[in-house]
Amino acid sequence: MSIMLLNICCFPVLVQAQNDQYEAEKIFWENPDEVYVRNEDIAFTSQDFRQGKNEGIYFMSRFNEGWILMINLFHIKTNVFNKWGIYILVCEPDGKAYWETFEMDPKSVYNDTDRLYLSDGTNTIQGGNAIYYIDLNLKDTKCRLVFNNILDSWKAGDGIDYLSMDRKNYMIRILSSPWADVSGTLTLKGRVIDVKGQGYGEKSLIISPLTKQNPYLHAFRVFSDNSLPREKRWFVGLLTHRVRTASEPCIYRGSMWRMEINGFSPPTTTP
Repeated sequence: MSIMLLNICCFPVLVQAQNDQYEAEKIFWENPDEVYVRNEDIAFTSQDFRQGKNEGIYFMSRFNEGWILMINLFHIKTNVFNKWGIYILVCEPDGKAYWETFEMDPKSVYNDTDRLYLSDGTNTIQGGNAIYYIDLNLKDTKCRLVFNNILDSWKAGDGIDYLSMDRKNYMIRILSSPWADVSGTLTLKGRVIDVKGQGYGEKSLIISPLTKQNPYLHAFRVFSDNSLPREKRWFVGLLTHRVRTASEPCIYRGSMWRMEINGFSPPTTTP
């Protein structure tokens, strides 16, 4: 009986919290300037941070009836070391996977701070204004891809999620490509694959000591088949952070947003 009374008493508080969250999310949609992404927002910063930084640009694609591609170019810098790197993961429809990493020479990396342009002379990722170009040439994996946005780049307000009470540690996450058409070529150990599919891209900047950075980040994304007409396609995404046990689901259909909730807490069960 006491448990039932507790649930009844808590219910109005939960409803109010959900309503407050909904009103906060409405602001992002009713004020376009709040979510507008400038080219410099997606550029890598040249600023040094005492806490250390982990910055990356990430792209993923589902193409050719079940192939999966993930690419991340990242920069980790502290007062001890300075690392630029790339990883590529490719999965065939039958589950066969290819994984390759490459460490870039920091002295050879050029970074344009006015727009996304990163290059070491051999590998380049660049873009803005709803289109992104990827030209990577690793030992066994090469790709020349174009991400042409279906939806404009987007961020929730200023894009900042604080990781500490004093706000000295924080994360900025921007959807450079909330949903995109993807085309180009992928070369795996000499085998050339024409790419045609859908994709997603995001830019992240984490300012925090490496020992305190998010140890767990889980993403779940589902695309409709590329053969369907655009107006009948869906894309559902879920991003979960361990830092504050919260999730950020996104649902898109056709060429429109259907739902975005920042800070949704999913139900959990204990065995």
